[in-house]
Amino acid sequence: MDAESDEVKKYVDKVFFEDPERFAEFEEDIRRKTELCKGQEEKIAALPMEDTIWFIKEMETVTQDDGITYRYLCMVDRAGMGIGVTHTDVSICSTSQHSYDLLCFCTLFPMTRQARRPRMLTYMDKALAKDNALDVKRLGIKFVSPGLSAEPMTDIETPWMRECSICRRRGTADLFKTCSSCQAVIYCSRDCQKKGWSLQGDMKEHSHKVWCAKMKHFMSKTAELTRLPFTFAPETTAFAFNIIRCEKFLEERGVYNQGLWRRECTTWATPGHFIPFDPGMKMCAGRQYVIDLVGVEKEVEMLQVFKEFGRLLPDIRFMINMVGTEISKSVDLKTYKEENVSVTIHRSLYHKYKGSHPHLVLGFNAGLGAYMTWAASLKKMKVNNVAAYFTDYCQYSCDCARLAMEGVKLGTCTTPEINPFRSPFRKVCEENNMPWYSNGFIYRLVYEDI
Repeated sequence: MDAESDEVKKYVDKVFFEDPERFAEFEEDIRRKTELCKGQEEKIAALPMEDTIWFIKEMETVTQDDGITYRYLCMVDRAGMGIGVTHTDVSICSTSQHSYDLLCFCTLFPMTRQARRPRMLTYMDKALAKDNALDVKRLGIKFVSPGLSAEPMTDIETPWMRECSICRRRGTADLFKTCSSCQAVIYCSRDCQKKGWSLQGDMKEHSHKVWCAKMKHFMSKTAELTRLPFTFAPETTAFAFNIIRCEKFLEERGVYNQGLWRRECTTWATPGHFIPFDPGMKMCAGRQYVIDLVGVEKEVEMLQVFKEFGRLLPDIRFMINMVGTEISKSVDLKTYKEENVSVTIHRSLYHKYKGSHPHLVLGFNAGLGAYMTWAASLKKMKVNNVAAYFTDYCQYSCDCARLAMEGVKLGTCTTPEINPFRSPFRKVCEENNMPWYSNGFIYRLVYEDI
């Protein structure tokens, strides 16, 4: 970071030596803008917030021919990019006041990008910070001591942050722009939007020019996904129902972080919804059915839900094998029995699992297109010619699953359908506006003929 901030000094020195007149204009412009920043605390506090920390660095002190000594301070972000530089007469302005003026200047007149404020502020130099702590609460900014930038912001309300889909820059929603065509993807700048439109190399197939029209179609499902028979649905399916609102919703009802609410929320079903069942599948009373639940994570903590599943079909015995790598070693190979349901947990990738041939394979929020390890597991399912159904959060993930299935030449997937058993809580994503719901869509694997 020091090397990057030194670039600011080099730039200033270069202008000073090569073009004194331009340097004088540069200094005058800084003085004028610094004056404009005085008394603008309310305006600064209302600026978009960037989820980052800015660093104040003392560049140098310079005594000019007239005997006046000037202190130069610069501001850089956590990536080392210069945000601004100011100078002042050391005899009439303290370091702390100069630092405060620099912060106001950089928020309203940054060298690059739009006016904004950082989430946190500190000094590059610990010694400088010790004697010049700043009170910037009224600007909606947290001052932290160097090395303690991760401390909780308990004295300032933390807003919900969004994220640029390209550079992953984070900040409040007003820091970003949305694709005007699909209204699905957000960007922090025109440059990121251009970059995202035509990606190169391995990411070429994920270029937005390939997906824009599809995402526009995905967005058209937003209203349909909100149709749920719950009185609270208008609130929990709204775009404003972000993670902060969700936590507040559960706290108000006394169930936040309690029981199954820690991991999942209520599901529902109504008649008339199409789920792509294989017409050849039949269940007969008195028989035992083996179901392999793959890619398991949180399901291990929700065994009581599978007990209720058994009660829906009391005349059938179910042997459920939960298989996944994100499982505690303490429960590996353990079996739990509840009435007509037996659940055995296996800490393994599915293609390495040595269980009996199942009647059915299920995967919840599977992300088949997101993890390379699925390829071998999909091949195993095809070799066994087993019926396999998967859910995912959104149509984009389902489409990526189809591309993955076709890419390894194992077959394809059925067109994803809205899952009637989806969560009634919308998962509002930080990097896009698409309607996401846990287990929101369901599809079936279609194997290619051998």
